Amino acid sequence: MARSTCRLCGECDIGCNDGAKNTLDFNYLSEAKRLGADLRHLSEVRRFRKQSDGKFNIEYVRHKPGGNSSSATPGEATADRLILAAGTFGSTYLLLANRGSFPGISRALGTRYSGNGDLLSFILRSDRDINPNFGPVITSAIRVEDDGAAGGFYVEEGGYPAFLSWLVDTAADLPSFPLRAARFGKNAFMRLIGRDPDTDLGHEISELIGPAALSRHSLPLLSMGRDTPSGKMWLDGKSLQCDWSVDQSREYYARVQATGKKIAEALNADYDDNPAFRYFEQVLTAHPLGGCPMGRNPGEGVVDSYGAVFGVPGLYVTDGSILPGPVGPNPALTIAALADRAAERIAAYRPGQE
Repeated sequence: MARSTCRLCGECDIGCNDGAKNTLDFNYLSEAKRLGADLRHLSEVRRFRKQSDGKFNIEYVRHKPGGNSSSATPGEATADRLILAAGTFGSTYLLLANRGSFPGISRALGTRYSGNGDLLSFILRSDRDINPNFGPVITSAIRVEDDGAAGGFYVEEGGYPAFLSWLVDTAADLPSFPLRAARFGKNAFMRLIGRDPDTDLGHEISELIGPAALSRHSLPLLSMGRDTPSGKMWLDGKSLQCDWSVDQSREYYARVQATGKKIAEALNADYDDNPAFRYFEQVLTAHPLGGCPMGRNPGEGVVDSYGAVFGVPGLYVTDGSILPGPVGPNPALTIAALADRAAERIAAYRPGQE
């Protein structure tokens, strides 16, 4: 597929619109299709079981673009090897939902959930022009070592698209926005009826948006590290539930907050946690891990170090759910490395192997 260079627009945290991000459609999936793989998009796996011949029967539904669940059409497939790579929540959900077909699966299923120590916080009102709209989302990091009592972590800066700055500044200056909006409407109307010959609205639009003082002098902090993987997941009817709290990781989060405050002090700025953490101790994470943790045996984990599910030959899990704990930095490359390591073992498997 054609590639392009980065526009340094900060949009990579919501999805690159320019084809510059190294996502699966540009590497593994496009190569798999070139080699003859059958890619079934908009397909949702519902059930799977092992047949008497050792192969897997997979039932799924195929959704129509823009359709609802009633418009989905059923499908079925058979496979020698079945690989779950639906992410921490997706793979855990699928194994829990199909546990009846695999009664011998480890009791560790649904355990060791972690948010990889994520904490979203903010540097606000620095006396420096930070401009978080230029460049990729993350360009640098500060590494803080383990202190013996609490795990180490990384603190990274978070950029974001320019349109979010408009929302931030509008919200921050909400009391004066109606007056600015009324002034803008009046000027636009006067031009529309020909009372003002100047049709250039650049200055008026700039005044409507405001001075952007908050967004240009503020910056999100993205912290991640080694919290305690004490969370559990289970099914409540058809819904996946997750229970995790900061109780066993308070020292860790206290260290992260203290470091954020030091960074704010160095930038002559204010520090603030996101409202969910400040008021409710709820962690917003981009890196959920665990649920199908690896271990040395079924008593320790659901899968082995190659992602093979204990007691179910030919069934593999190759995503963040197999990590038995946080890895510290952004875990994407660790997950990719584990999946790549497992690929050779998976390719060599044949039904009947134990």
